[in-house]
Amino acid sequence: MEFTSDSKSLISASNDKTIRLWNLANKKSEVIIASEQRVRTIKLSNNGQTVYAGTDNGEVKQWSLSNKASTTLVSYANNTIYSIDANATGEFLAIGDKFGTVRIIRARNGETIKTFSAHTARIFDLAFDPPGNYLASTSLDGTIRLWSLTNMTLPPITLTGHNSWVLSVSFSNDGNYLVTSADKGDLIRVWPVNAQQMAKTACGLINRDLSENEWKIHVADDIPYQKACK
Repeated sequence: MEFTSDSKSLISASNDKTIRLWNLANKKSEVIIASEQRVRTIKLSNNGQTVYAGTDNGEVKQWSLSNKASTTLVSYANNTIYSIDANATGEFLAIGDKFGTVRIIRARNGETIKTFSAHTARIFDLAFDPPGNYLASTSLDGTIRLWSLTNMTLPPITLTGHNSWVLSVSFSNDGNYLVTSADKGDLIRVWPVNAQQMAKTACGLINRDLSENEWKIHVADDIPYQKACK
């Protein structure tokens, strides 16, 4: 589900292959899009004019809310798209599939910018951080992966702690914290993303200074290396 930018309406997707627009004032809804395939996930564009949808047959489609015209951005055979998110500028989309693969594509034309492979089970949720430094992904493999967007060659930071499927992820408005929830238990976990906080946490776990390579992976590659543990 997605709120519209004016917070007066809600857009939802259903197993009946429809996407509905709900008026929050009178609780009435109308079918705005009828899909040929079951829609697993939706994302409203930043300008509120386009709905992106991931389908059962591995497509990412975009619908114009003004004229209901649809375009298939990408299509992956024998696949299902379970999660979509857009970055703060709306230029890029992140998509997650049933095999645990995360891709960043250009929202304008579907061009693949980067493919991330580390999860061993389907992706459940994705979130870009507001500053545009990281993409977070959650999976049925029980892990959260934090991918660097400033240096996409780096391996992801892997966060563990939930003992079940990780279903939801969100960044704080300032991008300093990551919040996750899981299938079992009543825990909502808060993870530091700020470089200084992450360094402090790492120091407490290993009781030594980070190596230069560990600093790049677990802190940031664009922050000069320093011995942070005291």
